[in-house]
Amino acid sequence: MKKYILAEKNYRHTGNEEDFHAGSKAVRDVHEIAVKKKYEPLYIIKYSEQKDIFSKVLNQLFSLKSWLSILFLFKKGDILLMQCPIRRKQLGRKFVQNRLNKKGHVISLIHDVEELRCFFNQPKFDHDEFETTLKNSEIFIVHNERMKSYFREKGIDETRLISLQIFDYLTNEEILSEKTGDGIVLAGNLDIKKSPYVYKLNEVNAAFTLYGPNYVQKDSPNIRYNGPISADKLPGVLRGKYGLVWDGDSITSCTGKAGEYTRYNNPHKVSLYIVSKLPVIMWKEAALAEFIVKNHLGIAVDSLLELPRYLDQVTEEEYAEMKNNLEVYSDRLQSGYFTGTALDAAEEKCCHSYEKVPVDLF
Repeated sequence: MKKYILAEKNYRHTGNEEDFHAGSKAVRDVHEIAVKKKYEPLYIIKYSEQKDIFSKVLNQLFSLKSWLSILFLFKKGDILLMQCPIRRKQLGRKFVQNRLNKKGHVISLIHDVEELRCFFNQPKFDHDEFETTLKNSEIFIVHNERMKSYFREKGIDETRLISLQIFDYLTNEEILSEKTGDGIVLAGNLDIKKSPYVYKLNEVNAAFTLYGPNYVQKDSPNIRYNGPISADKLPGVLRGKYGLVWDGDSITSCTGKAGEYTRYNNPHKVSLYIVSKLPVIMWKEAALAEFIVKNHLGIAVDSLLELPRYLDQVTEEEYAEMKNNLEVYSDRLQSGYFTGTALDAAEEKCCHSYEKVPVDLF
C-alpha cells in the first residue's frame, strides 16, 4: 500500500509572491505534515494563471493529463489524501476520482464547505464540487462536531467522519511567551467586503492592533494598523494581550453569511493566536468556542460591545492559567499533532474498511 497526497503545481513558475493572509497557509501545512508521514505528492498541473481562452484550454488539457496519470499510478489498496474544496474546474476529475475510490481509499480533508460559506458567489459550481467530493470519498476529515452533523445530514455515515478539532499551524518563528502590549490583536484579510465589522471597532471601548492586507485606514484613537505580514511570520510578530476572532457585518453578533459560517468552521486565525500564545476571544455561538473555553485557551462573548465587561471579569489567576495552557497547545499545533492524529485515524478506518472490488482503468 502506498500513500499519496494530491497537490496543485504551476507549469510556469511565476515567482514566490508572499501570501499576506492565512488563506493558503492551512493547505501548505497539511501538505507538509502529510509528507512527513510518508505521503507522496501527486500533482495536478496548471498551465497558467491567465484568463485568456488559450490558457483556459491548456489548463484543462494539463488537468486531464494529470488526472489520467494519477489513475494509472494508483493501485488497489492505495490511499489518496485530497484537500477540499477544489476551487477550479478540473477536466477529468469526476471520471478519475470515481475510479480511484473503487480501487483504493480516498480521504478528503475539508478546509471549507462553500455551500455554507458562500464566499465566491458561484452556487452551482460550489454545489457540484461538494457533491463530487461526497460521492467519491471514503473518509472525511472535517473541522469539528458541528460540521460532522452537517455531513451526516448529507447522508454520510458517522463511521466515515473524523473530527480534526483544530487546524495545526507550522512556524519556524521564535515565539515569545510574554507578549508586550495590552491591546487586542486582529490578524487577517481586512477588506471591508470580507470583514465589514472591522470598520465598526471604533465603537468598542478597547484598543485594537490590526495586521493584514486591504485595510482602508480610518482615523480612530483605539485602532492601530501595522500593515500586512506574511502568515508564516505572524506568530513571531504579534504583540498584545488577546487575539480576536470575529466575522460578519456586526459587532453585536456574528451575522451574515460569513458570521453564520463560524457556527460550523474552525477559523484558521484561532490556530494563529494559539501558536502565538495569545488567549482567544470568540463569539459564543461559534463552533470552536466550546474547544477554546473547555481547554481554557480564551473566552467566548456575546457581543464586542460587551467586551470590556467580559475582560474585567478575567482574574489574574485565570489569565495566567490561559497562558500556561497556550504553552502546551502552541507546541501541539506547531508539531502537527491534530492533523497527524486525524490522518492516523483515517488510515485506520481505511485498513478496516470493506474489500475493494477490482475495476478496470476505464
